[in-house]
Amino acid sequence: DQHIRGALNVPLKGVRYVLRVADDIIGPTGDVMTLNGHYPYTEKVHSTKYHFTIIFNPPPLFSFYRLIDKGFGILIFILLIACAAA
Repeated sequence: DQHIRGALNVPLKGVRYVLRVADDIIGPTGDVMTLNGHYPYTEKVHSTKYHFTIIFNPPPLFSFYRLIDKGFGILIFILLIACAAA
């Protein structure tokens, strides 16, 4: 149980993984729920050898906060080039 929770608890901001076995899903905290119909996460990875699926939501393609945090230097560079071109 601890190894499954550790694998599902990947530190990607905005992404949550769950393990689906039959009609049950196991979350990163070890919570087990019965899947009723459609689960809101859109991406799935099926095992070809075993009967389980990893379901997750994709990371956001554009995040303003991630842009400021990771790409502040490129924003300044683009601003300087735009000012020089004007």
